[in-house]
Amino acid sequence: MAASSLLRDAVAAGTGVSAQTLLNPDREAVEEVSPLKAVAGLAAMEEARAALADDVNLNPRLVVERAFLQLSLEERG
Repeated sequence: MAASSLLRDAVAAGTGVSAQTLLNPDREAVEEVSPLKAVAGLAAMEEARAALADDVNLNPRLVVERAFLQLSLEERG
């Protein structure tokens, strides 16, 4: 959920909203993330959350690692 909130902020910042409307207004953006990449990342995090909700026998750490791996592969491709 923490990664999702950061990605949501990146999507919002990409649309030009003010810092007051962000979920984490106290956090400065370390680097610019394109809204397209942020949306792809948000989709990966939501997919991981849905997988954990559907199957309680999954290892949460591995599910989140797979989501982050998807993010890094999308950045390269």
